[in-house]
Amino acid sequence: MQVFGCPGSLPAGTKRSVNSPGRQAAGAPAITNLDTMQFWLILLATDVLLLSLLTLGLYAWDKRQAGRRGWRVAEKRLHLLSLLGGWPGALIGQRWLRHKSIKARFRFVFWLTVVLHVSISAGITYIVATSMR
Repeated sequence: MQVFGCPGSLPAGTKRSVNSPGRQAAGAPAITNLDTMQFWLILLATDVLLLSLLTLGLYAWDKRQAGRRGWRVAEKRLHLLSLLGGWPGALIGQRWLRHKSIKARFRFVFWLTVVLHVSISAGITYIVATSMR
């Protein structure tokens, strides 16, 4: 026995209309696989841009504070921001400001965060792309 009003149930002899659940209403925008991929890529680019600006700012702050012997930004925080997507800003900060560019251990961990971020981003992009097939 079907109960009218329950999802997926219709009275006997009733045909499903075009606007039934599971179908797109006329005039409603369709969310396509391309939209999903574009959304992911825009989200990733925005993440990298914003975190790069923040990271570059923190490198500049840390460089300034190093000269003044003031409060410094922890290296763990700089590495975390690099891992989350701010590595381009960190790289610019290292080159442009010549900050944190001599310590071999810091540079090793920095490049490790770059490889991890790029690998994770590529993996998620692959999953998004293959789930749309």
